[in-house]
Amino acid sequence: MTKQHEATNREGTTLTGESILATLLAGCELIRCPRRQALARIRIQQVYEDYSLHAPRPKALHTLVRLRVLAALAHNASCMGFPPEGLCRADYISPYNSYGPLILTQSRIASPALQPTPVQRTVLHYPWIDLFPFPRLRDNVLLGVAGGSLDDDNLCADILEVKDEDLSDKPSLIVWGEPSDWKAWEANENFFEKWGFLVKGCPELLEATNSWRVKRGEERFVFEV
Repeated sequence: MTKQHEATNREGTTLTGESILATLLAGCELIRCPRRQALARIRIQQVYEDYSLHAPRPKALHTLVRLRVLAALAHNASCMGFPPEGLCRADYISPYNSYGPLILTQSRIASPALQPTPVQRTVLHYPWIDLFPFPRLRDNVLLGVAGGSLDDDNLCADILEVKDEDLSDKPSLIVWGEPSDWKAWEANENFFEKWGFLVKGCPELLEATNSWRVKRGEERFVFEV
């Protein structure tokens, strides 16, 4: 791999095209629909080929952002001992809703931001919710689902699904660095507009978002958390 085919992440680590490709492909394991998983793999290959030819397509950016989030969650799942193939399946429940020594092992491995809360241990839920490094946001999602005020399938579709449609006006999360570090995450304006109630009591996501916006010379989001 030549120097032209290398990139550097926010931590200063050199990333080759092959390592980026492998990371994105790992995120495909979270996609439930076989057709969409195959489509995502094709798009990743297309992006990689464009990258190798120094001819990136701007329209692929929003899809790439979604794929990067999937890859970040797959990374966190691996660190926590979660099997990636079951993270988004309707017939799988979170390991935190089970009992046994596996839970203790996961709790020691996971970063502080990924440690399970009492709500995660008591409310039955899908494991993908456990993978975001924002404890209060996770609790807000689970309490909303338990209370019937939140459709977690809708949330999952908004931030994780890779579709054939334009994603530029959809709620999105972005990951710039280490997936287990909340400071590496960002949410776009559409996310705060639609899902802002999930950020109540969770100032970390807004703080991280504004940090990245300031670095780009953009205005801070003003949002009550």
